[in-house]
Amino acid sequence: MELKWGDKTYKKTSREGETVFERDYDGKGTKEYIRVTKDGLIEQRIKWPGQFGDFMAGQLSGEKIKHFNTRGEEVQLQPAKIVRDGGSQKLPFDPVDTKIANAAIERVKGDYEKQLRADYANNKKLKLTPEQIETRIKADVEVYNRVADRTFKNSYTDKNGNPIPFGSDEFLKKLASPEFNGQDKTDRPDGMEGPVKVVIEYMRAKHPDGKGYVPNLAPWNEKIAGHKENLKNLSAELETTRKNPELSDKAKATFEKELAKKMEVETKALHSEENARRKRMEEFQKSATLIFGKGANGEYAVSSDVIAKQTKAAICRVDTNYLQSRANGRMEASFGDYLLNKIEMGDIRPGTDQKKGLVWDNAHLKGYENTYPRKDDIDGGSFNAANAYTGEPLKYEYIQEITAGMKPGQVYQVWTDTDSYGNPDRVSSTPGPNHYYEFGMNQAGQLVYYNHTEQPVKYFDANGKPRLLEFGQPIPKEAWPYLRVFRVYK
Repeated sequence: MELKWGDKTYKKTSREGETVFERDYDGKGTKEYIRVTKDGLIEQRIKWPGQFGDFMAGQLSGEKIKHFNTRGEEVQLQPAKIVRDGGSQKLPFDPVDTKIANAAIERVKGDYEKQLRADYANNKKLKLTPEQIETRIKADVEVYNRVADRTFKNSYTDKNGNPIPFGSDEFLKKLASPEFNGQDKTDRPDGMEGPVKVVIEYMRAKHPDGKGYVPNLAPWNEKIAGHKENLKNLSAELETTRKNPELSDKAKATFEKELAKKMEVETKALHSEENARRKRMEEFQKSATLIFGKGANGEYAVSSDVIAKQTKAAICRVDTNYLQSRANGRMEASFGDYLLNKIEMGDIRPGTDQKKGLVWDNAHLKGYENTYPRKDDIDGGSFNAANAYTGEPLKYEYIQEITAGMKPGQVYQVWTDTDSYGNPDRVSSTPGPNHYYEFGMNQAGQLVYYNHTEQPVKYFDANGKPRLLEFGQPIPKEAWPYLRVFRVYK
């Protein structure tokens, strides 16, 4: 396979266990390698042999590395490889151990194929030839492997192996792909089950029995340290004011009163952050117990398969926050990076219904800044309470007003009622919102339907004819009432 970049042609090869593209740089043994990084950049490595040839190449060879964006412009990287953005601060993600990650991916892929073959072998009612069964297995395995392989990747290529530009229509469609992000209930693992299982297996391989696994409370530690420093400075300022001989007693009293107010504000803020950190630690422990807890037999009490299946069942908010963050440039991490760090931060925990799944999103690593409308009566503290809400969805005009500032390549998160998507005429017993997904804006300035479960929406056009709105299609005006949007997050 060949790849063209500019006026140069590269051949596909493998280097240090990773797919790269290579060409002869100067005819003197110098090689040029390019690859697409997790952050969507093109990495160029020019490697030349040492002056003593291959014999001492490991010691005396040289290497030069550059990075370019998809327009071919050179990019200077910051020391931190990846950043996370919780809305107010950016901190380095804990790096992923590539060797452990690759081993986890291969183990998960192997488990799937082994179980798939066992299922076919045990299905006595299936009237298929061995050749037909093998064809089915290969097709299923190909899809599952493709999904698992994407867990720690954050750049995409088209069918010809060319990088898909960030922000393009193709990028949004690939990012929200139902093949990777699907969460429908199925007999066999698919969609989010693969990536979630990879992450759990990675964590268990990196921290056997949970040894060395600690929370990442850096955001709260930094805020607490900041408030303590402010209190220290205010205290010093108060002492200086009291000892200032040039100030009258009245002036001192005025300053002291003002400083006391500031110290009270800082003290309350400090206590608030300390409580938040304590809560995060509790949430972290809940997830750690689920992931690393052992039974009496010494085995993990909950298998990675069960965690993955229950997580998939209600992961829409967690996944949509990631999709929105990535599409809008709030973070550059892969889904695997994001989920790992979300767990470490106590930003996700087992749910109230899915007690063996990681589904409750505490929304520190979120994809949005504001909620529209800012306040309403939907929240009831649980999925069932929200789903039973009987108020009206948002009007078309209101949604158009909120989304008026969207730019091509961006997405907004929405909370919708999908129970009637296939049958708009039925009277629903659960008319409230039940699912999060995203609308995106294409390069033509149209809002596009990116429901990652691939659920079609039945609606009626201006002539009263039934139509279907499907994943990746622009949303016509007639379809908006049938989308039943209750909230927009941007």
